[in-house]
Amino acid sequence: MKTDRATLILASLLSSPRRFRSYELSKAAKQRLATVQHLLEGFDKLTFASNYAEALSQLNQAYRELEAEPPPGTADDLTSRKHPVLFAFDNPNPGAETDAWRAFVSELRTP
Repeated sequence: MKTDRATLILASLLSSPRRFRSYELSKAAKQRLATVQHLLEGFDKLTFASNYAEALSQLNQAYRELEAEPPPGTADDLTSRKHPVLFAFDNPNPGAETDAWRAFVSELRTP
């Protein structure tokens, strides 16, 4: 997956946690989504605890779970909200987010 699309998906999951119970997705796909959601929950907790270095590590792992290269960034990018995922979170783009989800779900359905 492309990093820009992964960024939109991660921002979307941060803004409103979603649970996917679609019968159209395989068990492996649902587990992958659950793993990403778990990593984002850890990211939230670590950010709240001001452990930005570990929060960035969790976020980067979420990108890797989406098979995307994490964007370059530092823990300071989290505190200043300059990290791409926080920028996407703060500046929603519903059309691009929909496109990113459509591409991601299509990837999940592909064996």
